Amino acid sequence: MQFSLIIFEILMAALFIICILHARRRGKQYVIELVVAVIYGVLLEVLTMIQFRYYTYGDFLIKIFDAPLAIGFGWAAIIYTAMVTVDKLDTAQKTRPFMAALLALNIDLSMDAIAIREGFWTWGENGMWFGVPLGNFFAWFIVVFGFSYFIYKLRYVREFRNFYPFLSMVLSLVVLIVLDSIWVYYLTQPVHIVILIGMLFFSTCYIYLNKGSFKKDNKFDWMNFSVPLVFHSFFLTLLLIREYRIVPLVLISSLMLITGLYVHLLPSFNAMRDRIRLDRIQLRAIR
Repeated sequence: MQFSLIIFEILMAALFIICILHARRRGKQYVIELVVAVIYGVLLEVLTMIQFRYYTYGDFLIKIFDAPLAIGFGWAAIIYTAMVTVDKLDTAQKTRPFMAALLALNIDLSMDAIAIREGFWTWGENGMWFGVPLGNFFAWFIVVFGFSYFIYKLRYVREFRNFYPFLSMVLSLVVLIVLDSIWVYYLTQPVHIVILIGMLFFSTCYIYLNKGSFKKDNKFDWMNFSVPLVFHSFFLTLLLIREYRIVPLVLISSLMLITGLYVHLLPSFNAMRDRIRLDRIQLRAIR
């Protein structure tokens, strides 16, 4: 078993623990949401592999029906962190699933192309995006959008308060399976390209036009910072030290790292700026 796979599994478990500790401080319901997100991540991988036999995973240590547990941890950490970020920004409720999905795509646009070269998983076809099929990015968007959408819709509905995370998971899986089936069996590649571009363009415009208050006065949150940092840094490091290093992919991965950290830090920008100013004033006073 390759060393990078072991490191990846350890990192995913560590990120999940960090997220669990963070969720505990927020309340029991967030812990349940996070645990369900792990189950959701594993189940969607299992169901997708059964449905399409589209890809296979490498030699991960812990698997559940051929789906690595580390992937479930990764999905949970990405979804949880994305939702925390948009909640702290206090964006308009209707835009939050769109923004959470875009934050997830920010990670996968570089991660997947590197992971397949490292042997973490193998696609059944050579896709347009550095070997990754476009359907992967469509699925990523639907996975995060669907789960966060149903969580936001059902979280405070009294009739569902005892089981809304599980209901959100089931509904999200149904939506994913249906839309994935349409994508694979009924749409051609030119249509795939149009859908992806349209999806990204519409989401960006919709968020901008309905962005709400965009609060930036939140206290700096290490969890919010650590998840995108670990994902981007780990895969970018692999890309830089391996022989499969590709200049365009290096540039894209670096851009995704900068963009991802910027957006995840955005909720704390004003607080960080004020802290730096205060430190400078105190330093001058000492001198």
